[in-house]
Amino acid sequence: MAEVDRYSRHRRGAIRIAVLPEGHERYPSVLYLCPPGERPGALFVIGSVELLSREKLALICSSRCSGAVILKTYDFAKQTNRDGPVIVSGFHSPMERQCLEVLLARKIPLIICPARSLERMRVPAGWLGPIAEQRLMVISPFRGSTHRITRQLSGRRNRFVSMIAERVLIPYAHPGGQAEEFARLLVTRRKPLLTFDDEPDNVLLSLGARLAG
Repeated sequence: MAEVDRYSRHRRGAIRIAVLPEGHERYPSVLYLCPPGERPGALFVIGSVELLSREKLALICSSRCSGAVILKTYDFAKQTNRDGPVIVSGFHSPMERQCLEVLLARKIPLIICPARSLERMRVPAGWLGPIAEQRLMVISPFRGSTHRITRQLSGRRNRFVSMIAERVLIPYAHPGGQAEEFARLLVTRRKPLLTFDDEPDNVLLSLGARLAG
């Protein structure tokens, strides 16, 4: 991969970002099937791209979750196997961040996708060891000066995460909410969905989602 003259930061210095261009052998082939206007083009990467070749499970958690769903999701993180699929997520919502702490502690292979460019992004010190051990990769489809996380960029990030993963786990979708809208988009694209059954109004089950676990 080509290196670029841009850097992410951590307290000890800079981390060089690499470019994964279209046509590269590790470029996710599923992205070539994206609807017009949605293929991101070159991807920007920190860490080992080898994780892209493994089976991937996307984790997308709404900010609105009941206690039962939170516990179920937390249990999922604690029971995830190192030899299982790579977990890919933005790890931005409160529930996702809690899962990230558990998954990092358990040395689960991870792909983190921020809803911003990697340029000048501050990389947490806790990510440096997993990156060096090639069990954590940071990836972004966003270029240059896209530094501020917005609702629109978060939506684009979630679509990207769902594209590169073979399956998507959405623990809960409130009826009429953004998670339901996103899930319906995934269903139209025939993306396998997983969810939990702790809430009677979880519309994902009516959409055909399978139970996780």
